[in-house]
Amino acid sequence: MGRRPIPLGGHGDIRPTQVKDRLWVSKVRWRDDAGGYHRVAVDAPTKGDCRELAAERVREALEDWRTRQVDAAEVRDLTLDEAAELWFTALARTSRRPSTIEQYRACWRGTLSPVLGHETVTSLDRARVQHVLLEGLFARHQGHRSDNGAWVAGEYRLDENGDRIPLHGAQPRNVMRLLLRWTADRGLRDGNPLDGTASPQRRQPKVRALTDEEATRLTQMAEGWFRTGHGASDTLWHGLILLRHLGLRLGELLALTWSDVDLETEPPTVTVRHTLLEQRGAVTGLGPTKGGTIDIIALHERVVAVLETRMPTSPAPDDFVFATRTGRPVTHANFRRALRDLVRDTDLAWVHPHSMRHTLGTKANEHLDLEAARDLLRHKDDAVTRKHYVERNSIRILDPRGLFESEK
Repeated sequence: MGRRPIPLGGHGDIRPTQVKDRLWVSKVRWRDDAGGYHRVAVDAPTKGDCRELAAERVREALEDWRTRQVDAAEVRDLTLDEAAELWFTALARTSRRPSTIEQYRACWRGTLSPVLGHETVTSLDRARVQHVLLEGLFARHQGHRSDNGAWVAGEYRLDENGDRIPLHGAQPRNVMRLLLRWTADRGLRDGNPLDGTASPQRRQPKVRALTDEEATRLTQMAEGWFRTGHGASDTLWHGLILLRHLGLRLGELLALTWSDVDLETEPPTVTVRHTLLEQRGAVTGLGPTKGGTIDIIALHERVVAVLETRMPTSPAPDDFVFATRTGRPVTHANFRRALRDLVRDTDLAWVHPHSMRHTLGTKANEHLDLEAARDLLRHKDDAVTRKHYVERNSIRILDPRGLFESEK
């Protein structure tokens, strides 16, 4: 028996499926008034919630489709900035992670909008967009909002010769491609000019790890910065110590609560189970780690000393290890800003929070092996560790003597 046809403006059966404890998912087909078929996907902790959320998403999607049909003639001359805002709003209704949407928004606002935002959706052709992506993007300093609330892009970053620094990485192209695909799918323009084009081969940034001397000096700088009153708190100093010895991602560090810390066991441990989620610079909650795993990490005595110093007399299990005076978690932006201020105009100005993961991976590879580095960084495969996290030594020690044992 064939699939029951879906009436115009209707949807198919909503049948939530349990994939694991407290996680139900449902994919529902729906049909617009013109006969086109679409699909929404949702997840929720209970079967009933999943069913209700799916029905609500279908209603929202149909209303959005009908609104677009009414306004189609008026929106064909939207600027790319206006189209981007509509796209971000539409993405928020999908299963796309809020942190991913925020990355797209930051890339558009800080990189693409200053160059292309004023152009209309229909005027952009392949030659123009390829020229911008290949030759027109340069690194900028952090932007800011003006007194009237408008976003002002940061000034261009300059190299030692005063020239603009070309922007590397595939994200601007991916964001541009997704935005143009979305505008084409909704009839705002004819086709996507990036379809059929290949991303240019860009030089992979070299992995750079701190030496033991540099890592020690960095934490000493942070300690001195705190003790002399330059830093508002000891968060940067203590955070750098944990990043160095545990190899955490910044979001995982800031998501630690006292329920994750066990200083009574032998050896003392910390459990990494969450990452800090933010949207537009505001904390929205805790989410799973990047790999979706829960890991228990044994603590170096220096980390134990830091945690004992930070631990209140009677900590609540849900209190954050790194919290503001009001008990809220420290944000990514605040931690990164403090680190930038610390290393500015020094020989360590290249250091960022993820440099600590590079450092631990390189150290593990040198003193143990690549497999140990992979495990400590909690990667699923050696290739990621080798390509992105281990600094290569240009001098290799080779020993072929074992091949000629029989010739002695």
